[in-house]
Amino acid sequence: MQLKHNKFVYSGLAFIIVASLFITACSSKATTTTAKSTPSPTPSATQPKPTTTQPIPTTTQPPPTTTRPKPKLSSVAVMPSGPASLQVGLALQFNAVATYSDGSTADVTDLAAWSSSNPAVASITSGLAQGLAAGSTNIAVSFSGQNSSPITLTVVSP
Repeated sequence: MQLKHNKFVYSGLAFIIVASLFITACSSKATTTTAKSTPSPTPSATQPKPTTTQPIPTTTQPPPTTTRPKPKLSSVAVMPSGPASLQVGLALQFNAVATYSDGSTADVTDLAAWSSSNPAVASITSGLAQGLAAGSTNIAVSFSGQNSSPITLTVVSP
């Protein structure tokens, strides 16, 4: 019987040694693995998830605007262009039209300075010419440093 007991002891001891070596090997691998990478924590059922709150916008911002350079005044002209005529005692309305570098136009009749080369024949104020006496005069307009080409206005007797 003694012999069987010794075999059992030797077998048990071998098992303990092998198990001990296995545990040591596993724990060193786990330590090595843990040192190389840290596993992300897994949320548990009892642990609440972190929440983030973001304010709800109450107004919307307009899209950014690009600033365009302001167009520059290119010219000013008397309209209608070309020779005109009217009778003594009557009136004729002219307009001043400004043209800008971007091709746009604007009526600047009331902002422009008007002139008549012969104020005894016709006077002009805010583009309204008054026939005063028979004859001829040149009508011109000036606006923001630009001068128009003059047009000829002929005033005739009734």
